[in-house]
Amino acid sequence: MLRLRPREIDYLSHFTRGMTAKDVARVEGVSPFTVNVTIQNARERNGAANIAHLVAMAVAEGLVKP
Repeated sequence: MLRLRPREIDYLSHFTRGMTAKDVARVEGVSPFTVNVTIQNARERNGAANIAHLVAMAVAEGLVKP
């Protein structure tokens, strides 16, 4: 079971639509650094190799839609 916070799920849902960290930051009103650090922490906490892996894990668990 993935351990994701609501904000991490929000960011991942943007990544499923092909957005970059810069795009997500603009939409969410935060800095790209904030997006990157938030996702990095989620990756490390859940053992994901990269963002695509974390997105795939979240989709598989039904936390975000592809």
